[in-house]
Amino acid sequence: MQSGGSYLQAYNCQLAVDSDHQVIVAVGVSNQPPDVEHLEPMLERITASAGALPDMMTMDAGDWSEDNAKACADQGIDAYIATGRLPHGQPPPPRASMGAHFVSRRGVVINAVDCLSDRWAGALSATNSYCDVP
Repeated sequence: MQSGGSYLQAYNCQLAVDSDHQVIVAVGVSNQPPDVEHLEPMLERITASAGALPDMMTMDAGDWSEDNAKACADQGIDAYIATGRLPHGQPPPPRASMGAHFVSRRGVVINAVDCLSDRWAGALSATNSYCDVP
């Protein structure tokens, strides 16, 4: 992998963990640095090892892309994918200005503030923890 103009002998490791049972259900190792291209193969590995896909997944900003959000939505996964990250050492902003986003079951990205506004009133499901856009 390339880092700062030079190459490192390094690997990009991906894990899928069952949060209820605290076990690793799938692993991926690659020499390709962008995480975004590893989600769909990981979903295949999860299905192969666990027999089914999860109802919900949380992922960091490295997995964010509209294609990944759509892939999860198409397979019925409530995907919580961070849409950005802070530089190292920077304190988090006040909660109201964080700009968090939800991805609906249809793959639509919605700002958290919009999701809770009058425009989307009733779209946030308290039981399923997703913001579903009509």
